[in-house]
Amino acid sequence: MFSDDQFPFAFRNRQTVLKTSYPEPRVFPPAQLFFISLVLFCTVFLSTDTFGSQTQLRGLASVATHNDPAYAPELIILDSGIEESEKLLDALLSSAAQKQFDVLTLEPDSSGTQQITTYLGRSLTRYSALHVFSHGTENQVYLGRTSLGPDNLQAHASTLASWRNSLTADADLLFYACELAANAHGRRFIDRISLLTGADVAASDDLTGVEVRGGDWDLEVHAGSIETTMLTASQWQGILIDSDSDSIDNSVDLDDDNDGITDTNGSRS
Repeated sequence: MFSDDQFPFAFRNRQTVLKTSYPEPRVFPPAQLFFISLVLFCTVFLSTDTFGSQTQLRGLASVATHNDPAYAPELIILDSGIEESEKLLDALLSSAAQKQFDVLTLEPDSSGTQQITTYLGRSLTRYSALHVFSHGTENQVYLGRTSLGPDNLQAHASTLASWRNSLTADADLLFYACELAANAHGRRFIDRISLLTGADVAASDDLTGVEVRGGDWDLEVHAGSIETTMLTASQWQGILIDSDSDSIDNSVDLDDDNDGITDTNGSRS
């Protein structure tokens, strides 16, 4: 027999609830007592922040919200070969401090398209926009160790198509790269990327970068309806130009002081 003080808390003073006299107390087998104690413990455990359970539950709710298309974050993809890429990233984040971004930095020693594909494949997030900051020229965008253009697009078709799984239904893909869509071939190129990825695509038809060097942050050519606010980096002073007069914007075209002389041989900006 249990006294009233010894009986499990949930069953004490039953006459208060039932408006009757005490029934004959039952003697519970050890297994039932263990189960009752476990239920009581879990009830108290889940109703308090003492053990951090509510923090964990709120975290799970945050994950659900994070994957809700209405609250989908955006991904900044930054080629690390860009001169002072960290300053560029800081300027981008400062210009849109109210928004939520994830950041992927492309390393220069491997394929950029493969790095992006690997990242998206491992992510549980569906992104509403991909902002790609890299070098470009007519019909070509440089991503890590490789370039992507009309000549090799078909070879990357299945890779680009897999990006659909990590994008929302109305996602935008924005290429901040010089002159990528400067001619008809470039415009057809971004049309094809849009078909493969399922995203609306925007690209530049002129220099991308600081205004005093002749650039801007506008992406003038669109394939589809772009709803994402484009990013700017007014505090970053870089731009990609053809300083060696070879008619090609390439890896040695870095002229920080705009004097027509390549400042850093072999660097990419």
